[in-house]
Amino acid sequence: MSDEQERPFPNNEPEEETQKPTPPPNEEDEFGTVSLFDLMDEAGDEAPPETILLRPDLRPPRPITPPKIEEKREPEGDTAVPDQDAPTEPANDEQTLTIDLPGPDDEDTADLPPIQPQRKPAPLPLTPSKLKPFERPPVEDPDATEVSPDLAIPAPERPRSEQPTQIYQRDEPQKPAEPDPRTVMRPIREAPTQPRPRQEPAKRQPDQATQQKRPQQQPRRPQTQRPPAPPAGPVVVSKQAPKPRPKRQAPGRRNWGSCLVRGVVISLMLGVVGLALTAAGLAIGYRVIASDLPPVTELENRVSTFETARIYDRNGNELFSLADPNMGNRTRVSLDQISPYLIQATIATEDSRFYENFGFDTVAILRAVWQAAQEGEAVSGASTITQQVVRATLLDEDERTQRTFRRKVREIILAAEMYNTYDKDTILEIYLNEIYYGNLAYGIEAAAETYFNKSAADLTLAEASLLAGLPQSPASWDPYTAPQLAIGRQSEVLTLMASEQYISTAEAQAALNETNAFIYDMTPPVRDITFPHFTVTVLQQAEELLGAQSIYRGGLRIHTTLDPNAQRLAETTLANARPNINAAGANNAAMVVLEPNTGEILALVGSVDFDDEAISGQVNMALAPRQPGSTIKPFVYLSAMEQGWTPATLIWDVPTSFPNGANPPYEPKNYDNEFHGPLRLRPSLGNSYNIPAVKALEFVGVCNFIANVQKIGLTSLQDPGCVEQGAPRNYGLALSLGGGEISPLEMAGAFGVLANQGNFIAPFTIRRIENSAGEILFEEPAPDPAVTQVVRPAHAYLLSDILSDNSARQPEFGVNNTLVIPGHRVAAKTGTSGTDAFDVRDAWTIGYTPQVVTAVWVGNTNNEPIGQGQSGTRVASPIWNSFMSQYLANKQPVDFIRPSSVVDVEICSESGTRPGNDCTDRRIERFAEDQPPLSSEQDFIQAVQLDQWTGLRANEFCAE
Repeated sequence: MSDEQERPFPNNEPEEETQKPTPPPNEEDEFGTVSLFDLMDEAGDEAPPETILLRPDLRPPRPITPPKIEEKREPEGDTAVPDQDAPTEPANDEQTLTIDLPGPDDEDTADLPPIQPQRKPAPLPLTPSKLKPFERPPVEDPDATEVSPDLAIPAPERPRSEQPTQIYQRDEPQKPAEPDPRTVMRPIREAPTQPRPRQEPAKRQPDQATQQKRPQQQPRRPQTQRPPAPPAGPVVVSKQAPKPRPKRQAPGRRNWGSCLVRGVVISLMLGVVGLALTAAGLAIGYRVIASDLPPVTELENRVSTFETARIYDRNGNELFSLADPNMGNRTRVSLDQISPYLIQATIATEDSRFYENFGFDTVAILRAVWQAAQEGEAVSGASTITQQVVRATLLDEDERTQRTFRRKVREIILAAEMYNTYDKDTILEIYLNEIYYGNLAYGIEAAAETYFNKSAADLTLAEASLLAGLPQSPASWDPYTAPQLAIGRQSEVLTLMASEQYISTAEAQAALNETNAFIYDMTPPVRDITFPHFTVTVLQQAEELLGAQSIYRGGLRIHTTLDPNAQRLAETTLANARPNINAAGANNAAMVVLEPNTGEILALVGSVDFDDEAISGQVNMALAPRQPGSTIKPFVYLSAMEQGWTPATLIWDVPTSFPNGANPPYEPKNYDNEFHGPLRLRPSLGNSYNIPAVKALEFVGVCNFIANVQKIGLTSLQDPGCVEQGAPRNYGLALSLGGGEISPLEMAGAFGVLANQGNFIAPFTIRRIENSAGEILFEEPAPDPAVTQVVRPAHAYLLSDILSDNSARQPEFGVNNTLVIPGHRVAAKTGTSGTDAFDVRDAWTIGYTPQVVTAVWVGNTNNEPIGQGQSGTRVASPIWNSFMSQYLANKQPVDFIRPSSVVDVEICSESGTRPGNDCTDRRIERFAEDQPPLSSEQDFIQAVQLDQWTGLRANEFCAE
């Protein structure tokens, strides 16, 4: 940009300049530089619009010549700015001089050099602050602005309403520099070199050029007639300089601009009104929501408040009570008595911006809202450490378990007040001493003693990262009962610590390896808990419903689904079977018993001995995913039935090679290493043959099968490839033989769909939760058949009919097998996982009636192989039979409900079609009425003549 600029005229009109005598050299002008607009402003309404009033003492005795222009260059550094606000002398009543200004048609004009703009000195960079990141600068005046003492203060700027002061040069005019293309300027006309003669007012004639151009000039606002100034001498009136012709605008441009301006103005007005209404609404809402909030000053009085929570069975008998931890596992410590690793791990996991936020994290709240809107449910939490302290100490026990917008707002308000009342270290110290870490350990000191038998100050990185992950769900990530899940949670904590740069990636991996080495040898504390695995499962589900920290201090009453008789029978059955289990090369077993028409879990046993550390007895194997073996086959055939198969569909059990991409072909074999030729679906499932099941899965498709079984509760089977590419990535056809991993609880729920006429009800342990006043905080809703019907009743009945058909199990199981319960019609399926008879790892038996479903798993906790040749039939089915026989002993037999859509049709046993003329073996089979058997024309049976001597087909050379 050039050092000199042209000064734009205000109001889009040409400027009128006044001429005055040139002062003597080196003599200062008494009145300084005077602008024409300043003089016009001083004259006000006392002069007519055609007259320009000047002070009498400035009136020249002869025609005025244009003054010389003196160039004033800006000095380096600060620029002295003339006083723009200096008042001017008011005009007196003496004779007034009028100057004739040049018009636009004058030819004797010259360009004036542009006016130099005021330069603002560049501000100096501020000295970087040496304060700590979480400290505020100590200033006496909080509203003052801190600046550098060496910073140059720029001169004050002229207000927009004032006219700029023109600076004249005393030397000869210079050629103006090239204007900056970024600056929009209007040219300044220079005064004429020769003055015009004065004219008397009476002889004044309008200029012809002006008269010709007047119709094109912008209309002037009408002026009211003002009285003439009193004559103080001869007055000369100059002709009015014509205004420039306005540029013609393109059609519609003026309207669009006007509409745009109006739209912006209206939008701003509406925005202001909206903000005002929003502020008023927020103020009213704040008063309503925060009217009865407890003062944060009560924090210290409310800390460590505790009321015992109790767990009851379905009959109202108390199973377990959480005693007051103040009588046992609680030791308060200060922040400097806690390992720095634990503090860093807690902040990284729970509230990474703890020292920066104001008690609540706006970023986390917006992220949680966005994720909830995207997923349709809450995906991530947004509670800060301060909010968790508020919830655990200041909110009442009934409110802290609520998941409402009102509670969240009240929590945020209290968190902000706590931020203003207490320092961050105090809040963090309260949190670490109040939070629950599981196994009745309240506070970090008690947790360090419970899990590692040491003080919190001595925790290593591996130990601290393991404990820091527990508070969100201490029962689910319990290192004693779920070591693998605990390691997975610790991995998340270490990843967060590394992302916050507390530790390096190498340190995180080393800590994870260290934990993996000692976690399986940790000694659990001795607890006197009735039905421990079921109780721990209840606590886990309660944590998911109401929050981990709410259920341990609010005096809750948790009513469960537990049938104490069924639970005792299950525990006794497994304990009695332990010698046979060990003889089979296994060391553990689990059992789940549930009611199929309600989903209530009647009994749950996670190991043969909860207190046996040698088998990791506290690990709940009823919830551990394991390969289900052939127990998955009923659901493979269920998917095939949904695509048209029937119990009479013919499947060829012959050697078959299935393509397997770049790998060798997949060639499954049956358990007995035999092939059985053409088989109907009923005997194929009853005898649990492998090749027909693989062909059924190939017909259905792996991805379709996974989608179907997720509807019945087998959510552990997931393949990202099916979602992303429509093709499986993790599973192949071996999935039909139990290649995936599913927990016994999931399998029991899936078989419950078959027992409950195709309705899926997710298994649960909690009927309802009440607070200390008896108010219901949670209650399991009644199942809605419109929502739970995931399988056609006809298909569910047909599968139950096959699994309860003892004749369909032959020849593999024989007539007298352990899947039969005398006096009761029971559907059952066994399963064995492993590569072959020498590598058996899991043995299963799952059976049901319309009243009860029982799933039994046998194996090793560490997933090592059990004895060679073992199977679900040999190891698991005797345990299942023992329990079911005793449980059903005093109950009336109940048959499976047959839907009206199931019909009996005669078929040919060999082909599965309607019998033709050549069919010799016929039987009655059951079908869904809209899926009848194939017609006799598709029967492949033909009548041929045989040679009686050779048994071969007779030909023309055979005599007999």
